[in-house]
Amino acid sequence: MVGHPGLLTGALPAAACKPPGPASGQRRAGRAITATALLLLGLVQWQPAWALVVKAMLDPLFHSTSTGATLACLGLAALGGLGLALDMRLTLRSMRWLAACLLAGTVLGNAANLAAHLALLQQQGLPWSLAVYHWAGDTNTYSYLLHTHAGKAALHVLFSGWASPLVHGFDIGGGLASQLPPAWGLVCAAALLLAVLAWAALLPAVVAQVPTAMAWPVGLLFSFCALNAAKSIADGGPLTYRFAPVLAVLLWLLPGLLRLGPTWRWPAAAAGLAGVVGSGWLSWQLAGPQAGEALGGAATTLAILGLLAAWAWPARQPGTRRLRAWAATVGAVGLVGSQVAALLGSPAALLLPLPDGMQATSCLPAQACRRLPVAGQRAFDVYRQLGDDPLKPRHTLLALDGADGASRLLVAIVPLQTGTASSASGNPAQPPVHLAALQPLPNGAGVLVAASSSALPRIFLATPGPFSAANCHVFLHLAAAGLRSQGLTAFTLAPLRHQQDAAALGLVPASTNLPTRWAIDPH
Repeated sequence: MVGHPGLLTGALPAAACKPPGPASGQRRAGRAITATALLLLGLVQWQPAWALVVKAMLDPLFHSTSTGATLACLGLAALGGLGLALDMRLTLRSMRWLAACLLAGTVLGNAANLAAHLALLQQQGLPWSLAVYHWAGDTNTYSYLLHTHAGKAALHVLFSGWASPLVHGFDIGGGLASQLPPAWGLVCAAALLLAVLAWAALLPAVVAQVPTAMAWPVGLLFSFCALNAAKSIADGGPLTYRFAPVLAVLLWLLPGLLRLGPTWRWPAAAAGLAGVVGSGWLSWQLAGPQAGEALGGAATTLAILGLLAAWAWPARQPGTRRLRAWAATVGAVGLVGSQVAALLGSPAALLLPLPDGMQATSCLPAQACRRLPVAGQRAFDVYRQLGDDPLKPRHTLLALDGADGASRLLVAIVPLQTGTASSASGNPAQPPVHLAALQPLPNGAGVLVAASSSALPRIFLATPGPFSAANCHVFLHLAAAGLRSQGLTAFTLAPLRHQQDAAALGLVPASTNLPTRWAIDPH
């Protein structure tokens, strides 16, 4: 790395490049990466406790909030390792074509993700600022302007047929795939495949373009940016907190690796910087009460980028070496802090013994809810024993004894498809969540519904506990089950999180009586 400032100036001299031919170290590293990723993939798939830990470690890096996302990240790591192991020799012309495919697929796919989300909201008469859950049967897919999931239709196109048994229980966009014209899913799928395959083919050549000491930091920086940008095609879209920073670094990094001059280098850097500024400003204007979550995710992303960029920085002067050390330290502290926070979040809450007085409330479909004392047990085991997903529970709430109380949540419902209402004999006498239609929405798109319960643990607490977000999601699932029992087979559900949502729908603030604190983490 010393003596080659190519990553700063944007061009690597030809002498800095390793000679063509087999690189045994690179191939061994590729085989090791592939084997490790496949081993972890198997452990996550067949050992649920491993899924908690691996998911927590990958979450700060790639926003891996579910077992399905964790498996996808490990699969991409295996693909990258395979590319390194094969060590395909590429001409500079081929590298430039692959880089163009990577950027084209990334931009096109993310644009299609956002456009599809906005088109769905417009079609259903809902404001673009709402966070919505698209339901098809008992499957749902969440989507929000700053974290769009319409691109998950790509996963539905790729996996809904032959791979259905492998992805059973994972959200591959089934909740909204049927609401989108098939062309949207095809465009997102093609863009996702193009971007991912271009990254995998380009990675060995990127590593070979730099001195040996720079191979790991440059390869990791390139992969972190390319994969986060490509993953946003299905999970996040172009307005998510991580997309603009990683795309900006990718635009800064590629001209040097491809030996492009200032004619390409400076416009690319300017475009990346403009994207960061524009995306940051727009997110700040639109995030509202969720601004803290977006800032936290952006800070983690910037810390990782700073750490990898500092590692790849060929600083030779004392001043630049001190700056490099400072940047690396700040980035490392940020990364370690995010990893510790992630490990102390879901894994700690799910794997440590539950305190005295903890109860589980299980509300299985077509059955009356039942209470079980679970103090001293692990929440992970409790969820699984009751047939639920510890990471994404649907019918089990965990709360301290005596936490019952009135819960009320207002939701905007847009019916999309109706069927036959369930017979009363097939449902509990008193559904856990009572649904009452309050009024049609002012624009006529749907109806405002109050979902309330006094028999379940309170979902809005002054001080949320470790299971508050999960309990809120269970409440939404129970409300959706109630809607299905009334004959709705496909619908869009938009919780009113704050008065801004009510105002966007044209509702009178005084009539909504919204909770003062929204306790649901929508992801």
